[in-house]
Amino acid sequence: MHDALWREPVIYSHRGFWEKHAEQNTFPAILKAEESNFGAEIDVRSYDGQVQLSHDPLGISTYCSMNDLSDLRLPLAINLKEDGILNKIGESEILNNNQNSFVFDGSIPQMLTAKKMGLRHALRISEYERSTSWEPSFIWLDCFESDWWLQDSETLQLFSSQKVVVVSSELHSRNPSEMWGFLKNMMKVSNFNFGICTDKPKAFRDFIYD
Repeated sequence: MHDALWREPVIYSHRGFWEKHAEQNTFPAILKAEESNFGAEIDVRSYDGQVQLSHDPLGISTYCSMNDLSDLRLPLAINLKEDGILNKIGESEILNNNQNSFVFDGSIPQMLTAKKMGLRHALRISEYERSTSWEPSFIWLDCFESDWWLQDSETLQLFSSQKVVVVSSELHSRNPSEMWGFLKNMMKVSNFNFGICTDKPKAFRDFIYD
């Protein structure tokens, strides 16, 4: 069962709230996201017995540990970059710090394990994955090649019944203006709540509340 639907959009800053690429997945970027009232999408891997923040395979131990985030309360979308770390995530309190925190993007066996462990989790829907095998806590709505779901009535119906986190178009090197305009318009004409993962959290917030 998922929690109650959002009252307003939850903005997950992609790899934290940063200005330079080197700041991605660092503690200052995650802390800045919380201080700015954003959530954060983070990438996690194992290194030296700990869960560390990193998009790419780890070669040194100077990365931010997930345990360093234990006192933060912002919503976290935790991207599983490798299998075998769910137990450590489950043993921490990180998912209990905010009801809009979840794990996602692991292999199907790993996501099934998350389900059995009772961890909040998201399954992905995209132009290549049009349905899920069970009802997860969240839907991660992706758009690899185009903003396909803007015209897909079946997918749009999900917004009224489940927590849907949209991947903003610029994460796939496209102009996000059409998607952002659609989301802003839907907020005005209906009870259309959502989360969004974006590299431009402040610009998106300024846009939809303008």
